[in-house]
Amino acid sequence: MHTSISINQNQKRILVAVITIFTAMLAYPPFQAVHDGTIFNMGYGWITDLFKRGYKTINVSVLLIQWIGTIIVGGIAFVLAKEESFPPTTGMQMAILKDVKKLSIDLAREVDDLFEEAMLDLLKKYEKAQRKKK
Repeated sequence: MHTSISINQNQKRILVAVITIFTAMLAYPPFQAVHDGTIFNMGYGWITDLFKRGYKTINVSVLLIQWIGTIIVGGIAFVLAKEESFPPTTGMQMAILKDVKKLSIDLAREVDDLFEEAMLDLLKKYEKAQRKKK
């Protein structure tokens, strides 16, 4: 079974932003220094600073917490950015939708109410045609 996953433009932007933030966090990580068993936070710096002085190390626990926070916030944003997917419409269907919207404005009624009324009318006509067949 093959399922395809489609994401919309906003979700793509969120994904790119999360990847960019991850990369930036790795390029400019938190540093620490350990001296006689005591850990000193050394602030943030470029990853290349790690090779300039031997006593600095990356504060992995802080970096992981930042990454987890980014995943959580990015994941929530990704889910909230999901739009309802509608089947592609033809030019004729778009023209009908535009006409219904105009009618809705002219009659000062909700589009859903117009569709409901049209469906009820269609069902009545169908039932009437079925009765005639019997």
